[in-house]
Amino acid sequence: MKLPESVSCLYHLQTLILNQCQELIALPTGSAMLTNLLFLDVRETNLQKMPPGMGNLTELRMLSKFVLGTRKQSSSSSIRELRNLDHLRGELSIENLQHVENPIEASAACLERKKHLKQLGFKWAAEVESEIAYGVLKSLKPHENLERLSIVGYGGTEFPNWIDVGYSSVSNLVSLKLNGRKNCSCLPSLGELPSLRDLSITAFEKVRNVDLQFYARPKTSVPFKSMEILRFERMPQWESWSDVDGAFPLLQELYIKDCPELTKSLPSRLPSLTTMGIKGCHKLVVSLPSAATLWKVRLNKVMLDKLSSGLYRLQVEEYSQVPVKQMEVLSTALEEIHISNDSSLIYLPVESFPNLKKLNVRQCSRLKSFFPAEVASTSYSAIRDPSNLISYPDPKFPPIQHAYIIDCPELCVASLLALPTIQSIKLFSWGRSQMELSKLPSKLCSLQVQHFHLFEEIQGQSLTGAFTNLEAIEITGCCRLENFWLEFFPKLKSLKIYHCFNLESLCTPETISSENKEKSDSLPEVCSNFPLLQELCIYGCKKLHLLSLPRPLTIHTMSLQDNSRDVRLCKQSSGLYSLHIRRFYSLEEIETWLLSGGFPNSAAEITIEVCDQLKYFQLGKFPKLQGLEIGHFPNFQSLEITDEEFTSLNSLSIHHCPNFASFQRGGLRAPNLTFLSLLDCSRLNSLSDDIHTFLPSLLNLIIAGCPQFESCPEGGFPSTLSLLTIKDLQILKSVRFNELTHLRELSIQHCPNLQSMPECMLALLPSLVTLTICDCPQLESFFTRNLPFKLESLAIRNCNKLLACLMLCDMHTLPSFTQLTIAGNSDLASLPEETLLPSSLSYL
Repeated sequence: MKLPESVSCLYHLQTLILNQCQELIALPTGSAMLTNLLFLDVRETNLQKMPPGMGNLTELRMLSKFVLGTRKQSSSSSIRELRNLDHLRGELSIENLQHVENPIEASAACLERKKHLKQLGFKWAAEVESEIAYGVLKSLKPHENLERLSIVGYGGTEFPNWIDVGYSSVSNLVSLKLNGRKNCSCLPSLGELPSLRDLSITAFEKVRNVDLQFYARPKTSVPFKSMEILRFERMPQWESWSDVDGAFPLLQELYIKDCPELTKSLPSRLPSLTTMGIKGCHKLVVSLPSAATLWKVRLNKVMLDKLSSGLYRLQVEEYSQVPVKQMEVLSTALEEIHISNDSSLIYLPVESFPNLKKLNVRQCSRLKSFFPAEVASTSYSAIRDPSNLISYPDPKFPPIQHAYIIDCPELCVASLLALPTIQSIKLFSWGRSQMELSKLPSKLCSLQVQHFHLFEEIQGQSLTGAFTNLEAIEITGCCRLENFWLEFFPKLKSLKIYHCFNLESLCTPETISSENKEKSDSLPEVCSNFPLLQELCIYGCKKLHLLSLPRPLTIHTMSLQDNSRDVRLCKQSSGLYSLHIRRFYSLEEIETWLLSGGFPNSAAEITIEVCDQLKYFQLGKFPKLQGLEIGHFPNFQSLEITDEEFTSLNSLSIHHCPNFASFQRGGLRAPNLTFLSLLDCSRLNSLSDDIHTFLPSLLNLIIAGCPQFESCPEGGFPSTLSLLTIKDLQILKSVRFNELTHLRELSIQHCPNLQSMPECMLALLPSLVTLTICDCPQLESFFTRNLPFKLESLAIRNCNKLLACLMLCDMHTLPSFTQLTIAGNSDLASLPEETLLPSSLSYL
């Protein structure tokens, strides 16, 4: 792509955005260059180099990145072009620094003068000699106002002085990210940087020790005094980390990842630490730092030696042996325990944690119990570590409120379920445990079960009152569940049932007689009397009849979905409902359900899709309907409407209905309809000639993908239109406009036979702001008269005949014209000359 040399007409251009351009050949270099360009955005491009002449854009305020080319690429900007761009502010990334072969070139960029830059990125994409890399980085010394710095791919053996030991050039640095290569064997001295809060060190392959040099010179009294977040990652040879008294007084988060040789202890005292995560450090034996504020620890493949007495949350992943004895001596602060992927854990004594509120145990295949009473009463021959089985003569149960037990097939959970404080339980993916369901705790309000035959076991038992306080139930993959007895749960607010293939009813067998099952027009009384039920989601339960779903007045969300049907009902703030129906093959069932549930009087929005049998929709049965969408109906032919006006309807969309040809009775009378969309309707050939009378409030009209549509309405479009989109009309040859005084947006696309449009656009479309015309190769120019006076944006794509005349059109008379887009024309070598474009243009 080449921008024209003579562009003094673009004197006011301030923003230039280039998208998906792999190569920008040139910028203007003459005296009439883009002298007022303020913002150049090339983030969405895959540039291999910057064009020459970048140094002439002296008023540039923002430049997202500067990509360097090689010396052999004469048509590229060198790093010297940055010399005079002293107004740059915000963020700048300088990439492909491997092409800078001489540090003198780098110093010519004069980054020290660019006091408005707050964030800098230096990137090497390939290895260079360490001496050259060091010299280049040394010459790229930034201004002291810099706040964020990222250095990626640096291949020097050490860092220049300006980046460490508190030099004034980076005294305001807040964030530093160092991503190295294999040459550097030591880290820079960063401890004296007074403002540094966030430090990330990655991929320094030769670093073995983080020693006193890292903290800075001995004169430093408080190293890293402002540090809050510290990360080390992918340092394969790192072995030890020296501890310095008083360092990191404000450190809150510490993360270490993929440092397999690290063996020695972490800093012993980090007084402000709250969160620590360690992963992939197989040799590290962790003694948690002394920190009164430490509350969250996440360990993955790490040996745990000692725990902090103030720990609030402990997370252990992929651990070979959770240290139960060490965990027992924790103080009363621990409130959350998360343990996963430990095949050695047999017994976890929850009594040891008097303040434990949340317990999450996942994929512990040998875990058998949480309580000593269960261990004592069970003879497990598989127990290999008797030292883990500790006896408590007078156990005190902790106040566990939330328990999540996932993939622990040996676990006995009867006592856990009976805890008086338990409020929510998740039981996933195991089916060996037996429970006394009548002993469920009275405070239990949320229960989730997956692949676990809990609810099947309650059938035939007398459990009245056992589930009195349950408010939320979620059941997944319980294939033996046939009936779910809602009357057992008087306070239920949310019920979700997923993939229970044999579920047939939500009521007891006594409630639903065979007579009721056969009557599709009646509902059992019990299924309508749940005063608190607000959410009901049933997925993948093919045998559950639609008419058995409860519909209390309190319902806010209802869903029924499987491979053959999809119904969603959501209550709006107004009290009316939005209803989505998809993939229904039984018209009788859906019609009976709609009419028996009172929806005609309460439905505000209805969406119906992929219902093969539906041929007509009786609009008159839904007097309060505000929005209707009908789509993907191969046999749908028409809306059944009456002579009356549908005053509530304000939005109508019909799409992918190949047999839809027209509205019955000549047209739809909807005086308040504001949005009409007709998409992919093969038989639709025209609109009613009285559309301007029948739809007097229409604001948005979209007609697309209708191959038989051949003419616009004789009476014209409604004069109230604000947006008109015409797309993919294969045989349409002309577009007629009456006076559309309110039309602001006009889009005409993919009309291969369109030949003419009215030439007097200034008179017919006086309010037009945005005009888009694409892929209309036969369209003759209608620019012989002036364009609408208020036009701000014009886009022309793949319209050769139209574009030829546009190149000669005088746009100086458009005072608000700011955006011009020309695309898809292989014959276009350059933009129009300066006499053709207005001075107000700011986006090209």
